[in-house]
Amino acid sequence: AAFPLVAGALGGRVTLGGLDLSDKQGDKAVLDALEKAGAEVTVTEKEVSVCKKELCSFTADVGETPDLAPILSVLAAYSAGESVLKNVSRLKDKESDRLFAIKDMLSKAGISAKEKDDDLVITGGKPQGAAFNSFSDHRMAMAEAILAAYATGQSEIDDMTCVKKSYPGFWKDFAALGGRYEVEGR
Repeated sequence: AAFPLVAGALGGRVTLGGLDLSDKQGDKAVLDALEKAGAEVTVTEKEVSVCKKELCSFTADVGETPDLAPILSVLAAYSAGESVLKNVSRLKDKESDRLFAIKDMLSKAGISAKEKDDDLVITGGKPQGAAFNSFSDHRMAMAEAILAAYATGQSEIDDMTCVKKSYPGFWKDFAALGGRYEVEGR
């Protein structure tokens, strides 16, 4: 749920049903970060809505939720000021070296990201489109797609198929949210 919810904070309103808000590891953690960043978050018994607002810097501990780091780094890229992702050393041992991959993505988009001890400090701004390398990591490819959807200029993602590992319907849902993409060679 993190990817479409962050898309809602960046580009409009997204409403999702069926989330487990008692799960501190996933859906709840991303909602906490969105609220800290200033997004409008509305929670009812049946659904969660996230609506675009002016976003500000936030701090999120990704030590227990490392899978959220790529999409939270995208949220930080669009948030005014310096956001901090804490306890990032664990990211080096995921499907890719996600810490390196996140810094690579943000650098290519023209966003500053610097390691400070076990934190990643991201200075928000106006991301630019770029040729992104997903490192065949499903969460990086999805984060790059959300970043690219709101960036200035066109973007390329080298491996769109890797998203099948965790979210086979990602590209369909991305298009339903208004995202545009094309597959080269088709």
